[in-house]
Amino acid sequence: MKHLLLFASLGSYFVIASALMCYKKYLRSTVDPLESIKCNETEQCYKQVGSFPKYTFYIKGCIASSLCGQVFTKMINGNSVTFRTICCATDLCNGSLQMGPSLVTGFMLMFGWCLLHV
Repeated sequence: MKHLLLFASLGSYFVIASALMCYKKYLRSTVDPLESIKCNETEQCYKQVGSFPKYTFYIKGCIASSLCGQVFTKMINGNSVTFRTICCATDLCNGSLQMGPSLVTGFMLMFGWCLLHV
């Protein structure tokens, strides 16, 4: 019985540990504080970015992996705004304005290139 309880508690630990934490935001300015939410195991963090003259809209949260990369149009105050869905798979990775290789990764690549070509 002890082994069963130990196995169940370890199993729940790994399920909890594998769930991502993502920022959540819905169509607010980029200066608003961000809340974080926990995704389920089949979801990734995402950011949807939509632009309209003079405005950029952001939607952030958790989304099914199958929806990553989709483009859709949404009506906002009578205007058609096209959003693109960008996904990432590390904790709180959808918080920056640009999601992609980190600044540190860029510096490391540049440093490596300099070492090879000097």
